[in-house]
Amino acid sequence: MFQLDNEAFHSYLLIGVIPSSLFSLIVGCKQHCFYRVLLIGFCGLALLISAVFMQGFEYAELLEKVLTLLGACVIAIGHFLNFRLCRDHRNCECHPS
Repeated sequence: MFQLDNEAFHSYLLIGVIPSSLFSLIVGCKQHCFYRVLLIGFCGLALLISAVFMQGFEYAELLEKVLTLLGACVIAIGHFLNFRLCRDHRNCECHPS
């Protein structure tokens, strides 16, 4: 099975995170038209993707962990803002009244 210290584990997580995050952020943005949330989500995804390419740099392991944690937090903030905007939108089909 997958080991958390395996380098491929990060890549496998991205395979699930990127499509699901893009889908939910884009669908939410189509509902409330607040594109700053989409930009926040893209920044978080960019941080996660850049963490994969930190091999070979000085302090690569620490930098990878920091970028992964920061990227995950930025994506979580984007999803929270998306959820809140979608919930508050009157005609949003995401959440029934």
